[in-house]
Amino acid sequence: MAWTPETNKLDTLLGSSPICVGDIVLTEVLQGFRNERDFNTAKALLTALTIVNVA
Repeated sequence: MAWTPETNKLDTLLGSSPICVGDIVLTEVLQGFRNERDFNTAKALLTALTIVNVA
């Protein structure tokens, strides 16, 4: 995985601050997976966050 300033910030915040993801963003991210195993891993990790309805 390539570390970027954004991934470094997320890594710092996880476990120490509340993190949320928009429902539309979650849907778009999950639709990008072509491999079922990767999709399931990402879904499990992302749905552990607070999901915010943005519609």
